[in-house]
Amino acid sequence: DLNVAAAQAVLRVARDLQRILRDAAPPAGSASGPPEERFLRALLAAFPDRVARRRERGSDRAVMVGGRGLRLGAESVVHTAELPTSYAHSAKVLRAAIEKVKPDIVLCVGQAGGRTELSLERVAINVQDARIRDNDGKQPIDRPVVKDGPAAHFSTLPIRACVAEMRKAGLPAAVSNTAGTFVCNH
Repeated sequence: DLNVAAAQAVLRVARDLQRILRDAAPPAGSASGPPEERFLRALLAAFPDRVARRRERGSDRAVMVGGRGLRLGAESVVHTAELPTSYAHSAKVLRAAIEKVKPDIVLCVGQAGGRTELSLERVAINVQDARIRDNDGKQPIDRPVVKDGPAAHFSTLPIRACVAEMRKAGLPAAVSNTAGTFVCNH
């Protein structure tokens, strides 16, 4: 069964991303190419146990959280990387995917239980403080993500403007001032 409202929301987000890419086009003569090509070099990274995953590498069949199956459209050209919910491995897997794909855009998504809208993160803080264990059984408490690094990294995106555009497109969206201190923040 297809959730029509969800499918329409995904299409709106895709159109919005294409518009954002077009509006943020580099100067003429730039090596990045036209917006459509830049969009094709996008990398969507997700924690597989939190959102969705392909059933098999290269397959168009996927399964969402909760077990609902889906089939990716043939026109889907966004590259994906499944990040383990692991402090020790998530960043390495993401860096390897970026090196392989060389995307112009990297969009990392995760699940925040209890939130009812898409949340755009304003800041990532330099602390790991897990209330539960990651998939490797690790549970760091009060440890920096980057030793001797800055206390936080703020997004360079116009977060409020992005949220406004998402809302205008009919998506429930909000600014979030923290990604928490679990692996999504890592």
